[in-house]
Amino acid sequence: MVSCLFFSTGLFAQAEQIEKTDEKMVEKTPTNDEVFKQLILEVEALESGIKIKLEELQTLQGEARALLGVRILDLNKSSAIKIKSAASLLQEMKQQGAESKTYTKTLHKHLNRRNKQLYKMYAFMGKQIDKYAKEASSIEIVKRFVYEQKFNKARLIISDILFALQQVIEIKAMLSIDNEHDVRVFSDMLLDISVDMSSRVKLVSTQIKNKKNEISSSRAENKKNLNLELNALNEKRKGIIDGLSLLITLMQKHDINTTKLSQLLITSSGTINQQIFDKEVIVGLFVQWKHEFEKWLKLNASSFVVTSIIIVFILIVFRLISLITGRLLGRAIDSSKMKVSKLLRDFFVVSVRRFVMLIGALIALSQTGVELGPLLAGLGVLGFVVGFALQGVLSNFASGLMILIYRPYDVGDVVEIAKVKGTVKEMSMVSTTMLSFNNERLVIPNNSIWGSLIRNITSETTRRIDLVFKISFDANLEQVEKIFTQEVAAAPAVLSEPAPTIQLNKQHETYFEYIVRPWVNTGDYWSTYWDLQNSINKRMNAEGVPKLNPYEFLKPLINKV
Repeated sequence: MVSCLFFSTGLFAQAEQIEKTDEKMVEKTPTNDEVFKQLILEVEALESGIKIKLEELQTLQGEARALLGVRILDLNKSSAIKIKSAASLLQEMKQQGAESKTYTKTLHKHLNRRNKQLYKMYAFMGKQIDKYAKEASSIEIVKRFVYEQKFNKARLIISDILFALQQVIEIKAMLSIDNEHDVRVFSDMLLDISVDMSSRVKLVSTQIKNKKNEISSSRAENKKNLNLELNALNEKRKGIIDGLSLLITLMQKHDINTTKLSQLLITSSGTINQQIFDKEVIVGLFVQWKHEFEKWLKLNASSFVVTSIIIVFILIVFRLISLITGRLLGRAIDSSKMKVSKLLRDFFVVSVRRFVMLIGALIALSQTGVELGPLLAGLGVLGFVVGFALQGVLSNFASGLMILIYRPYDVGDVVEIAKVKGTVKEMSMVSTTMLSFNNERLVIPNNSIWGSLIRNITSETTRRIDLVFKISFDANLEQVEKIFTQEVAAAPAVLSEPAPTIQLNKQHETYFEYIVRPWVNTGDYWSTYWDLQNSINKRMNAEGVPKLNPYEFLKPLINKV
């Protein structure tokens, strides 16, 4: 019976071992060769699908064509992912020393096939855009904005195709496959596209400018349609500028000079991007502004003197207005019941004055007729660069703003800040000027102040004087306390409330320690401090209070020795 049991147990163990072996065989990880071949099969299936659907696309119209186009793009993206995975796997196989020549040749064939499909798709989308451009003039004004959005989607598809072509070039470079011909053809195509897009940006910018002028001079009943046209033009420019930005990124990967395109992008869009870090772009923007100014000067030389007089007059008037406004605001703050720090008061006054002057400057500049687009873009670039250069100053400004809001001290206060004691003389958004007790003028950056302990000694109306007296064991404590009480009461500046504190604080090994703590107005602190020290010591000497023998201080030390 027992032998049968052991035999059954053995059978079960053997069956379990066979089952585990089967599971391992099922879960066996495929080799790199198998994975690569599977990826290539999937790429071939996707390529066949794209080819069939591209042929089908030629026969369709309207919404059916648009839907099929989206499907082709999805297949194209899937194919790109598979090819990239196959390329990464092949690269790994090469690093492991595996035979990869045949696989490289296979992948090269598919990369070339993908290249041809992408160029076909690019040509097809180019025809679609030309078709949209011809139809745009006949579209109703109300529908034109939506039509331009449709137009922009087509431009985005072209950008996706361009990036897909760039990916093919990069994969070939990664696998050490000759791609010189591909790079040359692609670079030439990018240059052709850049010329076309530059012309389109300039044209649409001119159209927008003219449309704005037309709106400003038109009647109210015509402005609605004109504004609809302007919105459509702005949408069109947005799409072209987005495409131009992506084009610049691709051109820079091929070391193609993009200085003029970057300048055009900044001046047309009025936005700041990473191109501002290119020195040539910054210089080009200011050269462009200079040419615009020279052009304006030639056309308006006859009226220049009159315009200059008007500008000077406007600036003088606004200067006077800014001074008067600032003075009135300052008086209003001073006469109000609000407790406002001098820094906050000065900040409001200066901000209002500068704001008024800024309005005056803009009004004066509007009299010149100068094209402000390149100028404002150049100033924006300059401000952005200067902001990076002056990070420390901006940090001081931020700290000054916190001091302005929380008001830990004000002009005239005696403070201890940044481990320095003195009287605050001047405050600005960047620094605080102090006068030390030995008459040294100190200028402290605000970020050093806000990040450290701020001790305002005179912020409160009253202060407590802390006096400490060491009294000999031989002295009569009642007599001593009577002297302290009478001298404190006799001091004219000492306040009755809060009441002075006179107490035996500690008994040391050789003497008693008394504390005398009267309260005074803040302005009377130092005079009362010195007067009490002097009067109490004189009184104790006059009444024969035993002095503390210096030997008594040394007695504990001598005993220890």
